Amino acid sequence: MDSLSSQNMHDSIEQTDNTTGIQRPVSFQVKEEVLGGFAAGVVGTLLGFPLDLVKTRMQTRSASSNKHSPLSLLRHILKTEGLSSI
Repeated sequence: MDSLSSQNMHDSIEQTDNTTGIQRPVSFQVKEEVLGGFAAGVVGTLLGFPLDLVKTRMQTRSASSNKHSPLSLLRHILKTEGLSSI
């Protein structure tokens, strides 16, 4: 990539200062990006695993025993198998 393309790429990310109206380049901090990605991954995992467990249990049950709603099935799993099962 030549220096002109690189310069144009950096100039396209700008933010307007509300007090002065001047546009300035936005600088991203690596620590903030890593922390944000880490937090999103943790939240996604903590929410995704229990929901996937309930979905899988509902799919593998027979039609006659599938009388639980997803929330009641989650309560049943927690009650019978404990928090470590999730």
